[in-house]
Amino acid sequence: MGSINFNLLFEFFLILFGIYLLFSANKMKKTKEPTALLLQDEAAICRDKKGFAAEMEGKLRFFGAVMTVYGCVEAVNEAYLHNNWLQIIGVGILLLVCFWFVVKLRKAREKYI
Repeated sequence: MGSINFNLLFEFFLILFGIYLLFSANKMKKTKEPTALLLQDEAAICRDKKGFAAEMEGKLRFFGAVMTVYGCVEAVNEAYLHNNWLQIIGVGILLLVCFWFVVKLRKAREKYI
């Protein structure tokens, strides 16, 4: 029995989570209600749920798309290419987008909560 490749397992998790974020963004656009993922316990005290959902929907979609693409690229890199530079660049881009998303989410929460 072969050993488990935990990097590939982690990239598969990132792909699934990115797809979940894309579905959450679509749901937010349809219902005009923020997802529990973004507001958690503050949903009851949110001043403008529709405004929050409208502001964060596109940002959540972009974040989910980047995470999904990163997971796919890194899975291919891990399985076939073994390119260290591609891995370093991919991690750098993912971290930058994560930082950008957290900053935008924090600003939106300050504005609407």
